[in-house]
Amino acid sequence: MAVLGGPLLALMPVGIYLQSRGWRIYRRIGDYSIGVSTFFWQLAQPGLNFPGPSVLEAVIDRQPGELQAAIVVHRLRLRAFRRAFLWYLGYAALFLLAASIGRKLFS
Repeated sequence: MAVLGGPLLALMPVGIYLQSRGWRIYRRIGDYSIGVSTFFWQLAQPGLNFPGPSVLEAVIDRQPGELQAAIVVHRLRLRAFRRAFLWYLGYAALFLLAASIGRKLFS
């Protein structure tokens, strides 16, 4: 199981960092009427909106260019993190499948 713990321990600080960056962006925008869950959902999934227009995109358009650039970079990092986490889950599933097959074959 230590084989599965190493990559997870490597991903945890990255996830904590990205979450803290998301909270910083939330505080810098300062429009708390959006709601926390709606904000983080629309921040992570810019093209996937609730019924109706994206409230967050309209708020982001009114922000300074520096903050807009920080949001673009944050979204790219989130996308890379999600891909890395999915690769980890696939790796873990294959490892556990191989371990269970190996136990059945050699028991």
